[in-house]
Amino acid sequence: MPLAARGAGGKREPATTAQQDPSHREGRDGKQSNPERTDASLLVSGEQGPLDFKNSEPRKRESDSGPVTEITLVHVADRLGRRAPARREGAGSIQAAVALVLAPGEAARLELLLIKRAEHPGDPWSGQMALPGGRRQPEDQDLLATVARETLEEVGVALPLDRLLGELDDLHPRTPLLPPVVVRPFVFGLSHRPAICASREVALHLWVPLGELASGLARVEVGIPGRDQRYPGYRVGDHVVWGMTERIITPFIELLK
Repeated sequence: MPLAARGAGGKREPATTAQQDPSHREGRDGKQSNPERTDASLLVSGEQGPLDFKNSEPRKRESDSGPVTEITLVHVADRLGRRAPARREGAGSIQAAVALVLAPGEAARLELLLIKRAEHPGDPWSGQMALPGGRRQPEDQDLLATVARETLEEVGVALPLDRLLGELDDLHPRTPLLPPVVVRPFVFGLSHRPAICASREVALHLWVPLGELASGLARVEVGIPGRDQRYPGYRVGDHVVWGMTERIITPFIELLK
């Protein structure tokens, strides 16, 4: 479910076969993605004006520690286990959870599952690249139950408890224009890449190598029409990852270095 509220009746649309981004990883036809293509459906937190993706600029890396050349599930679990994640318990906050689903891809290298949310009126994250997840519901015992339920509903992937590698810091939007949500990221490591069966809330999915994100080569700065500020992001195929999803992925990548 999107982090915005459900539709009428609280029911989720029936699942359909997931669309795989043809420009990145699985299902790729071998053609190079078009670097001039602009994903005009990416909006600024539901405000007017598309992201200036075409004119995005490479972003300098903030760390000189260098990427990890070989990222394994054991390495990820070890790094996550070395620190206690920060928690935010704001009064009146909406609780939500997302999943960083890791699985071996080409040459057994770990890849991260990303989705593009379908266009939804009233959803401030509509049309953006994201991680599977959504709001906690009354029937959820805890946020771990939330992320397992939401991931299964959105992309048809089961997240067994014994595949949980750890958790990341809670975070919330930096702008008061967005709902007062507090998001808790959970990291799962699967033994193989699962089949994806997405609900209608998901426009497409793609698998991105962790090494590609850690290399710094995918880093960009994204401009927004009408604003002087530029925002950090990742260019992934024909898409850009920014906002709260970038704020989850970047500390995770830094943690692995």
